[in-house]
Amino acid sequence: MGLTASALLSQRGIQNVVVERRAETQRAPAAHVLRCRPMEVFERIGVADAIRRSRPALAFDSITWCTSLGGTEIGRLDLRAGLPREGTGTDVWTNCPQNVLEPILLERASREPVARVVRGAECIAVEPDPELVRARIRTSTGREHTIDAAWLIAADGAGSPVRRVLGIPMRGPGPQGRFFMIQFEADLRPWTAGRSGPISWILNPEAPGR
Repeated sequence: MGLTASALLSQRGIQNVVVERRAETQRAPAAHVLRCRPMEVFERIGVADAIRRSRPALAFDSITWCTSLGGTEIGRLDLRAGLPREGTGTDVWTNCPQNVLEPILLERASREPVARVVRGAECIAVEPDPELVRARIRTSTGREHTIDAAWLIAADGAGSPVRRVLGIPMRGPGPQGRFFMIQFEADLRPWTAGRSGPISWILNPEAPGR
């Protein structure tokens, strides 16, 4: 979100700084399903074609709910339903994992003369003022400095440290579960034949997951 906001601001000639805590882009696939609206925004900032070229060659037919990868099928969401006619240029679903998408957005944001991307740094304090916002930044080396800006966008996720610094509570229930991710490569076609798609939800009390 921060890199996308940076590219949109740069298109309008507005100076901006992106402060990113990670020193490198996302390594793991993480989030990967893009709907129409994100692709319209990516079209506007000129990266939609790069995303289409980079997305994995994975069948995008359906999302499946099942008892195990090769077990009983409980339900299926057909992702092909309502697809536009061929050649209309509209992306209803695009499968581009975050570790592929993020470098594309980083390259786009970094090449703008009015933008600066600071990696390996985090915002540790925000001081609102009638005239500006003063953000205190700490780098991975422990060095601190301030950035003065007209606006600050907290694009740092559901657990937003910036939101906590500002004392803005999160409405609704807290964490509803804890998850870990295992990334591996294997030929799963013997178990997924006939139900190709980007996600299989395993509804099994002994080993739930997706």
